[in-house]
Amino acid sequence: MNDENSGFAGGNNVALNYISEKKISDYIVLLNNDTIVSNDFINGLLDKFNESDDTGFVGINHYYYDNRNTLQTVGGGKVDLVHGEAMAITSKGTVHDFDFITGSCIFMSLNILLYVGLMSEDFFMYWEDVDWSTIVREHGYKLRVSDYGYIFHKEGASIKSISRIYYHTRNRIFYMKRHTTGLKYYKFIIYIILYVLKESVTNITKNSNYSKTLLKGLKDGLLKN
Repeated sequence: MNDENSGFAGGNNVALNYISEKKISDYIVLLNNDTIVSNDFINGLLDKFNESDDTGFVGINHYYYDNRNTLQTVGGGKVDLVHGEAMAITSKGTVHDFDFITGSCIFMSLNILLYVGLMSEDFFMYWEDVDWSTIVREHGYKLRVSDYGYIFHKEGASIKSISRIYYHTRNRIFYMKRHTTGLKYYKFIIYIILYVLKESVTNITKNSNYSKTLLKGLKDGLLKN
């Protein structure tokens, strides 16, 4: 048990560490507790994983819990390294080379976990799935999505918007520090500083809390980690 709130990665790492030490299963699926799964979703994940030897993570189609005919994400996305944005793919068949698998459902083998290690707990919430997926790709594995089976996801039901703003701002900087270098990194830093300053000045009178949160996220992103 883990009584301390150590964030998304910390909570999952408790279970992942136990599984890796005890080797109680050949396969692992991380699944958010705010999801409902279809009966066939495990078969879909397993079949997709075993299609190729170079598969690292597999995701699955997410539909909105409150609007079950609307696709939330196919289960993965792309990273914009110019602006430091992780963008979920919301149309089936449009992308086959994913940069990350959405953290609300990640399927992997025990061997992959033992090879790439646990999630970084530096992020607390947001971007840890993107960071972990990037590490998997850096080890030479592919990220794939199964269209067989699905989950319904109550996205962000318990997370206040102010926390979203702070962690998204801070963690996109953390991510770019880890996975970009040289001119690409410095161009992003210039962009994010100008973006946050513009947003903060624009909103300072009508929403000072938003502006302060953006600035704190920027400061912590630049100075920490």
